[in-house]
Amino acid sequence: MKRGERMKKELKGSMVFDASVIIELLASTKRGKIVEEKLKSGELFAFTTELDITEALYILCRKIGFNNALIKINALKRSGYIEIFEISPLVETTALYKCSRAIALSDCLTLSLAKYLSLPALFARKEKELLREMKKKPFDIEILFLEEMV
Repeated sequence: MKRGERMKKELKGSMVFDASVIIELLASTKRGKIVEEKLKSGELFAFTTELDITEALYILCRKIGFNNALIKINALKRSGYIEIFEISPLVETTALYKCSRAIALSDCLTLSLAKYLSLPALFARKEKELLREMKKKPFDIEILFLEEMV
């Protein structure tokens, strides 16, 4: 590897999924299909929050209708490929992120779960608000972007 090059992080191990990754997965995008393969093979295991599931449901609802979105979300829940956490143990850390950072509440919750589990947080894309906050002050957890990995 040349000096200054970043090593590409592999899509494997345990990670906390933001709603954007769940949407990629359930919409069967090119990247979503790669995530699905990794989950099915056991190379990747995912955690997420109730709020990320809710966000994925309403965004999919806008694209494919509520019933179809609900079928996909329920199939994901039954699959066992993703563990969904209640938000109650994450409230204080989430509030602290939201208080000090100009990012969406759902992103704060994703980051809070990542910190709670000591795992990287995976977002589908580099969101400008998140990048701006990372530039101001690094986060205390590892943040990965699916678009850089596959």
